[in-house]
Amino acid sequence: MKKTPQQIARLFLGHIFLLAGVSKIGAYAGTQSNMEAMDVSGALDVTNIGAFETIIM
Repeated sequence: MKKTPQQIARLFLGHIFLLAGVSKIGAYAGTQSNMEAMDVSGALDVTNIGAFETIIM
């Protein structure tokens, strides 16, 4: 019984990160401008956005 709440929590947590990643890929111009505002090169490609988010968060 204890595993069910943990699985639901993991599902919701994964959903948060999935939505964040999709929104960053879908609106790359906004992500790029935010990166440049924090003195990170905006020339980084889409595959590096997840690593950037991990560092900032």
